[in-house]
Parts: sequence; C-alpha cells; structure tokens
Amino acid sequence: MPDLPATLPSPSPADPPSARARLRAGLPTGSSLPPQEFARRHRLLLALLWLHVPALLALGLVQGVGLAHATVEALVVAVPAALATWVLTARKPAAALVALGLISASAVTVHLSGGYIEAHFHFFVMIVALTLYEDWLTFGIAAGYVLLHHGLMGGLAPETVYNHPGAVEHPWRWAAVHAGAVAAAGGFAIVAWRQSEEARLRQRQALHRALVAEERARAAAADLARSNEDLQRFAYVASHDLSEPLRTVSSFLGLLERRHGDRLDDEAREFVHWAVDGSARMQRMIDDLLEFSRAGREEPQLAPVDPAALTHEVLGGLQARLDGTRSRIEVAAMPAVLADRGQLALVLQNLLANAVKFADPQRRLVVRVEGHRRGDRVELAVQDNGVGIAEEHRESVFETFGRLHGREIDGSGIGLSVCRRVVERHGGRIWIEDPATGPGTRFVLTLAAAPDAPPGALSAADATRASAPGDPPAATTAATP
Repeated sequence: MPDLPATLPSPSPADPPSARARLRAGLPTGSSLPPQEFARRHRLLLALLWLHVPALLALGLVQGVGLAHATVEALVVAVPAALATWVLTARKPAAALVALGLISASAVTVHLSGGYIEAHFHFFVMIVALTLYEDWLTFGIAAGYVLLHHGLMGGLAPETVYNHPGAVEHPWRWAAVHAGAVAAAGGFAIVAWRQSEEARLRQRQALHRALVAEERARAAAADLARSNEDLQRFAYVASHDLSEPLRTVSSFLGLLERRHGDRLDDEAREFVHWAVDGSARMQRMIDDLLEFSRAGREEPQLAPVDPAALTHEVLGGLQARLDGTRSRIEVAAMPAVLADRGQLALVLQNLLANAVKFADPQRRLVVRVEGHRRGDRVELAVQDNGVGIAEEHRESVFETFGRLHGREIDGSGIGLSVCRRVVERHGGRIWIEDPATGPGTRFVLTLAAAPDAPPGALSAADATRASAPGDPPAATTAATP
C-alpha cells in the first residue's frame, strides 16, 4: 500500500464563471414575469400574429400577385401561428414561434410591397411589439432574421427587398445597417428590461417577506389570543373552585372563634384571629381575580352613558366606606360617553375607592370627578389630594397584583389592572398625572364620546339628590362631616 502524503492538497477554488456565462446571466429572459402576466402578453402577441394572416392575404390580392401566391405568403405566417397555438405551447418555444412569425410577417409585407423602403418600418413596429416578452432571444431571432433576409434575398432577388438602387448594388451593406438598427434597439430594450426585471424581483421579494411577516404576526396574535383566553379561563375556574374550600375553612374558623374562643388562651386566640383575617383576605383576592377575569372575557355592551349620574350611583354604593371619614366628593357635569354602563361603574368604583383608601390622614380628603370633550373622545378624570403616587411607580400600579404598600393597607393590587383592562377594551387608555393644584393623584381615562350627545347634564333626579347650597352650578357635591 503506497504511503499517503503527510498533508492533503487543499481543494482548488471553483473556476470563475466564463464571460459567456456572465453574459447569459445578465441577459433578461422574461423569467421574472409572473405566469399570469406572461400569458396575457403572449395572448396579445399571438392575436396580432393571427391578424396578419388575412391582412397579408388581402395585401397580396391588392398588389395583384394572384390568390395562390398570396395564400402561400399568408401561410408563411399562419404556420408558426398554428404551431404556437396548438403544438408548442410551452413558454419559451411558443414565444420564439410568435417572434419568428411576426418577423416573417414583416418580410412578407416588404416582398408584397415590391421592396418599398417605407415597408421596412414594419420590422421595427414588430420589434416594439416583441418587447412585451422581455426576452433577449426574440431580438436575437429578429436581428439574425433581418441580416439573413436582407442579405440573401437582397442578393438573389433584390427587387423583392429593396426599392433603391444603392441597396440593390450593396444588399449586404444595407442588411448590416438594418440588422444593426434592430440590434441597437434590442440592446437598449435589454438594459431597460434588466432594470425593470431586477426591480420586479426586489418587489416580489419584499412582498414575499411582507406576507411571511404578516402571516407570522397573524399566527403570533392567534397564539397570544388563545393563550390569553386559556389564562382567563384558568383564572376563572381556579378562582371559582378555590372559593368553596376557602368558605369552608372560614366558616369553621369563625365557628371555632365564636364557640370555643373563651376556652383558648391568648396565643391561640391570636392564631385564630390571624387565620380568620388571612382567609378573609384570600377571599377578597379570589373575588378580585374573578372580577379581573370577567373584565377580560366580557365584550362591552356600548350605549350612551352620563358619567356624572353614574358617579353618583357609585357613590351610593360606597357610602358605607365614606361614613365616618372627613371627605368631600365633587362631581362636575360631563359629556356623555359611549360605554358599557356596568363596566364603567366598576372603573369609577375602583378609582373612588382607591382615593378613599389612600387619603392623607393629615387633611380632609377632597375628590373631584370631571370630564371634558376632546374631539370625538371624552377625557374623564378622578383627582384626589391623597398621598399621591411617585412618578416611577405610575406604570407598575396598573400591573396585576401591583402594590406599593404592605398589609397595613387592605387590597389585592388588582383594582387598577381591572380599570386598565376595561378602558382598553373600550378602545381608550388610562394614565396617572400630577394634579394641577396641590398634592395627590389624578387618574385620567379616555372614552368615545356618545354620538349627538350634548355635554353631560345630570338628570333632574340626580341633580336634586346631589346638589348642595353654595356649590357652582357646573358641579354637584357630596360631602361627609
């Protein structure tokens, strides 16, 4: 066995493409034409070719060459037309046959005219028509046909090609001039085609990328929607299923505290107290989680709503929390909005309850609810003079279970996330900003204005229930001592 070399020879680099290969790669072949567009252009040129058959027959009869001669001349065009129509229907062969037929029609036109120079313009007209194929092969056929036809036929029967003494004397010179003109036209057309072909390819690639990106985005959106739906369903089912055993635990803990509390020592009673308190807090969290899940699943039933009247209804439900507090709630007249009444009431309830919960104990709580029209939207605001929210936390408080305080302040951290979900499902947004006057927090949310609704005026019942002497007419006030 012969010894192997210590090192294997490195593979030689691939041979660079030849000049011919580079030339062919740079020539347009019509391949970038979409099949439908190529078929449309091919049908047009094929119809033009078939129209030449009766036209040449009529020209021959007018020129007095006789029916038999005129028929033969017309058959020169009819044969490639028939082959391109019924036999060679593939893209390339069919285009080549149509090109051959149209250039043959030009030659027959020149023959039947007796070699008139003006008839030679028919060649150039057909060349312009063949540009629809955007294929260099058609120009190769045309230029070669003109060169051979003008040269050979000009030498054998010059009177059938040229009606000019100089051309009869030098047929190949005239053939070269005409073929060169055709080739020059083809060269300019090839440059223009190449540019349009590259532009079309770039456009198709960009369109393809856009379609792929759109499909991926659609699939991702569908997956996200499905995941959100599954998550909401899980939250609803889990919350619902957790409530039953928790109620059992709470009931027995309460029963233990009531029936046997006097037999327990101080430490045991404290343990029971913390267990009851923990189960109560857990129940509130489950209730809030159910509310959050419901806010994400239910489509809002939109109808015109008066925010001022709805605010007073919500305040009626919060009266127990307001009793015993030093607070003043001001409700201004507001434009009507297009909203789901129940869901908007939930938002106002959470915002007002939040203001009461985070009131500054050093001063009397003042909360103002107002709204202003901004084009086709209404901007509602709930402003308080409480402890406020630092700017760096104004986004995180809208997150689920987002809390800035410990257990010393009751709550689950879901209320504001419910507000954001409801507002966004209404097509609006909610944010926090500094009040224009003094400390506190100002929640602002946008909703669609109710169509053809006047700026919000309270109903007579609402105005009667909420008015207070000395208040400005544009606002109603509810106060607690």
